[in-house]
Amino acid sequence: MPEAQPPTNLEWATPPPAETRRGSRWDPIAKVLRSRPGQWACIGRDIPTGIVTTIRRGGIKCFAPEGSFEVVVRNHTSRWQGDIYVRYVGDHQEHA
Repeated sequence: MPEAQPPTNLEWATPPPAETRRGSRWDPIAKVLRSRPGQWACIGRDIPTGIVTTIRRGGIKCFAPEGSFEVVVRNHTSRWQGDIYVRYVGDHQEHA
């Protein structure tokens, strides 16, 4: 078997600086939820349920740290879509 030749079309360059993000579309929602601890709110109907794990794990800055928000799906409209309910339960690090 012949030896693989290294690619000749690589572009050697330093990556540009990361873009600064202003926030996410979820920031205003998280802010309102934080202002009413313990109260459930439907944050979207018939939306992709993939957001559930992201919220639980604090994967979006406004929902951090992990465990600050509880989230459930109701009324599944398809296997991967449904109504998303969230409530702020507190920053566990505040009490540590």
